[in-house]
Formats: sequence, structure tokens, C-alpha cells
Amino acid sequence: MYCSILLMMSMSVDRLLAMVFPIASLTWRSARNATFICTLVWLLALAGTVPLLSMRQTFHFQNMGVTCFDLFDKDTSEMLYLSVFLILPCIFYFLPLVVILVSYSTIIYVLYAKHDHSVTSSSSSDNRRKAVIMVTAVPTEFVVCFAPSNGFLLYHCVRLAMGSNGLDTYSAYLMAVCLGNSSVFLDPLLY
Repeated sequence: MYCSILLMMSMSVDRLLAMVFPIASLTWRSARNATFICTLVWLLALAGTVPLLSMRQTFHFQNMGVTCFDLFDKDTSEMLYLSVFLILPCIFYFLPLVVILVSYSTIIYVLYAKHDHSVTSSSSSDNRRKAVIMVTAVPTEFVVCFAPSNGFLLYHCVRLAMGSNGLDTYSAYLMAVCLGNSSVFLDPLLY
């Protein structure tokens, strides 16, 4: 999920450069740089999972069976888990969210700022309207797909830190994770 988020952020910056600096960005937006950025994104996403790979993530609870990282026993360092699960959404969701919103807001501004209001052509207005719809669809999809799971993850961590068992929001969290995975089939439609 976080690799997808970082790639979406990279594409938003790429689109911003193409719209704001169309000529100058031709030298920046090369296949070599794209390969470098994609490799960097994959490495960052992998680095984000290293703490998870080094921690025990399944625990046996009486009368519940085996559960994943959502709950943990008292022998486990709760602060380690809480810090990892608080940091991941902040770095891999909220920071990219800000970059995506700023990028697409700037693109919409540029679309309207470059518009010559004295010349009104219906085809030009239609093209601009379609571009704005497309530009707003991408961040909307990003927020709809990824905000619930990351929001519930943060909420769950806060509740665990306050001593709750977190079971009251567990089913909603699972639904939010499913919604986050819907980005996989929505992305090809938008890009």
C-alpha cells in the first residue's frame, strides 16, 4: 500500500512539473530520472517495512484464536508497536497527502491562470473542464481509498496507548483496509 502511495505522490509531482514548467521540465522528466525515482520509492517502501519484519506480529489470545498485529499481549513492547504504527501513516500517508493536494491544487490554479478570459472557445472550456475533473479525481481517489485505513490505524494506536483493547473498531478497520486495496483497480482507470 505504501509503495502505491509513494508512486502516486511521485506522479503528482511529475504532473505538476509538466504543467508549471513545461519546457524546463523536459530535461528533468527523463526515463533515467523516472527509473531513479521509482527505485527510490521501492527502497523507501521496503525500508518502511523493515521494522515490521523484525517484530513478532501474531499473538495467541484465549477464546479468540490467533490475531495479527492489531492486538498484542502484555509481554510485547507496546511502545515499539505503537511508535512504528504511528510513524508509518505519518510518513507514508499524511506527508504524501500534503504533496498530492498541493500539487493538484497548483495544477488547477495553473489551468485557470493560463486561461485567456477574453477568448472563450467552447472546445477550450470543455478541455479545461475535463482536465480539472481528472485532476480532482486523482486526489479524491487517494483520500477515499487510503484515509480510512490510515485514520483507523492511528485511532487504533491511540486507543491501545490509552489502555483500550481496540476490539470496538476492529471490523471497521478491516473494511477500511479493503477500501484501501480498491485503489489497485481504480488507479488504471485514472492514469
